[in-house]
Amino acid sequence: MTLIDLCRYDAWALEKLTSACNGLSPDEFAAEPFGKGSSVRFHLAHPISAMDRYRARILGEPVPDYDLNAFESAKDVQDWAAPLIFRFELMVGEMPESERTRVVDHATRVGVYRMTVEETVRHVLNHGTYHRGQVAALLRTAGHDFPDTDLLFWVVEQATG
Repeated sequence: MTLIDLCRYDAWALEKLTSACNGLSPDEFAAEPFGKGSSVRFHLAHPISAMDRYRARILGEPVPDYDLNAFESAKDVQDWAAPLIFRFELMVGEMPESERTRVVDHATRVGVYRMTVEETVRHVLNHGTYHRGQVAALLRTAGHDFPDTDLLFWVVEQATG
């Protein structure tokens, strides 16, 4: 499975989970039942924000900052995320093989990390999986259903059309 395949899976999983959150009330969407940063809003938007920040570092661009509290609904997150996901996938899809081993220093809010470009892309995608699990747990706790977003389901869907 290629990196671009993993990017496509990640986008598919986010779309499925975000769609499941469209029925949440604004209060359910923004509620932080376990303290700061525990809302559905945070766990949907944060990995997209991080994805775009890592993309910018890889490309040597200014690192954007986003106000995650500005989103009032899952639809707001979907609309905002679509072009950011597209840019990330475009970067990965057009990346020459030789670029994958280039080392990048990532000055983050919690420290400086040094990883290859490929390690960075894999980290970003894994990070999204972690946060989707948090959203699923929050939905379950609130009595809502959530979709299966495991890689297995994407692979089967791709094979069967």
